[in-house]
Amino acid sequence: MTVIRDEVLAKVNDNRLKVYVVWEPILPKDRAEAVADAVAVMAGETRATQYWDAGAVSGKAYRQSLDLPSSPRLGTSTFSSRPV
Repeated sequence: MTVIRDEVLAKVNDNRLKVYVVWEPILPKDRAEAVADAVAVMAGETRATQYWDAGAVSGKAYRQSLDLPSSPRLGTSTFSSRPV
């Protein structure tokens, strides 16, 4: 997430840009309580909204709908606010 913060949010000064971060467990020790450090990366960034998905349901659905590999470690997508 530091890449998104440092390379995108820091360089694009536009409140229309929104970032939605979904954290899910990848390692056995990953729990909601352990996410505090990760969430802190985007702390104070008003354009970022963060979610914790304990069951990794959103990641599975996202991978299936976009036909992505079964276990990517980092995923980013960009969507325009205008129809294409």
